Amino acid sequence: MTASPSPSRPPEVPQRYALLEVLGAGRGAVVYRARDLERDGECAVKALQPHAHLDASALERVRRNVVRVAGLHHPNVADVLDVGFTYVVMELVEGSSLAAFIAEGALPPSAVASTVERVARAIAAAHQRDVVHGALTPSKVLVPPSGEPRLSGLGCAPDASATAKGNDVRALGAILYLGLTGQEPPPHDDAGIPGREPARHGLIAAGVPADLQTVTLRALAVQPKDAVGAEALVEGLGHWLAGRPLPVPERPAPHPFATAPRAAARPLDTRRVFAVGAAACVAAAIALAIGLPQFARQQRVVELWRLTVESLRDAEQDARRGDAAGARARLERGVARCRAFLTDDDAAEAHFALGRLYRAQGRLAEAEVALTAALAQRPRFAAASLERGRVRVRLRDTSPPAERKARRRAAIEDLVVPVAPNRYATAADVAFGRAQLAHLRDDHQVAIRELEHMLAADPRRAKAPVGRGRRAGAAGVAEAGYRAEAQALLQELMSTK
Repeated sequence: MTASPSPSRPPEVPQRYALLEVLGAGRGAVVYRARDLERDGECAVKALQPHAHLDASALERVRRNVVRVAGLHHPNVADVLDVGFTYVVMELVEGSSLAAFIAEGALPPSAVASTVERVARAIAAAHQRDVVHGALTPSKVLVPPSGEPRLSGLGCAPDASATAKGNDVRALGAILYLGLTGQEPPPHDDAGIPGREPARHGLIAAGVPADLQTVTLRALAVQPKDAVGAEALVEGLGHWLAGRPLPVPERPAPHPFATAPRAAARPLDTRRVFAVGAAACVAAAIALAIGLPQFARQQRVVELWRLTVESLRDAEQDARRGDAAGARARLERGVARCRAFLTDDDAAEAHFALGRLYRAQGRLAEAEVALTAALAQRPRFAAASLERGRVRVRLRDTSPPAERKARRRAAIEDLVVPVAPNRYATAADVAFGRAQLAHLRDDHQVAIRELEHMLAADPRRAKAPVGRGRRAGAAGVAEAGYRAEAQALLQELMSTK
């Protein structure tokens, strides 16, 4: 939505709040970016539109709910700063909404589960105070640069019944489904239509872990006897994120989309049940001992690299538009988000990602330190050697003459490590590294050939390193980062031929 530069002022909003622009509108209310002249800080003001038909009793119920939210002080709820009869002043949360992230493609399961689990904690705390959201969608979940989601719009629904609370939980289930599959869950009535059932045998999408699908389907249950509360959803997601078995509900939750009656059961073959059960137990034991830790780590690596790719890609786009400040801010946010992964047992990828981001910021000394830390944890991390070698080339160019020889030798030692294109280094990355190595060895013909090969390639045809859709990114993030350097080096070599 295009921001309005001079929004019309609702008469009920006090003059202490200078309205700067319209951030959004819907359901009878408008949200403004504003400045609190008394506190000298920015905030968000939500004001009812004149055509919003709410009687005085409904307005008073909403006001009381918002006052309860103001006393909540939950880390995943946008703070309420002031409450009037037809307006609410809230903390201004900078960043993108969860809807914007989902619009770019299905997210890694661990990222979806972690985000929804924290939002569900906020909903559970609100439900304990008899406050419901009533209009929970991905656009109401704001993700600031810190990565900690914040829920907005809480308490604006006048109804706090058990049905309304159940609708909040089903809305969380819908967000889970959308984030995992990239699609909205189909209406309940569509379950019996041939070809429309989304989840035969309890599966909602290939590649989504079975236990996470179970948690999602429980949250989407329509019948009151099968529904779960927000606290149960938090518990289920917490168990899955920790790699623990799901808590067993009092009764199995049926698939929310499967309403057709089941066929009569066959006589039980106890020998077959025993054999299948024994095989399942063995398979589960092996998976728990070997598969789950490896799978969890793989998901962390995918999420880390996705964050890195997004930061590099978005900063490059800002730089092309001439928004240098925006590019710096995006890279700094990427650094802050990647630092959270340094606590992992094997943080080699996190140090590598920080090295990439530091290099893009021009913080070459810090990039060298981060990449050295990555290689200390994993000495055969070829992509980290390649990246550190290129950083050392740039450090050599800016070093005093007495240090350049040592810098050149160190860069060559890194760049001679063979690297095959992978999720961390595209073919253009590898080609540019070979060109820099040839240049350091004064083999200018090889350097020119590698640079011409790299620059002739179409970056749009590069294979995306991880993920799906546009979020996977980076089809060509490396090209974007090094293309200008490669062109400058090629011009330098051609001028000295």
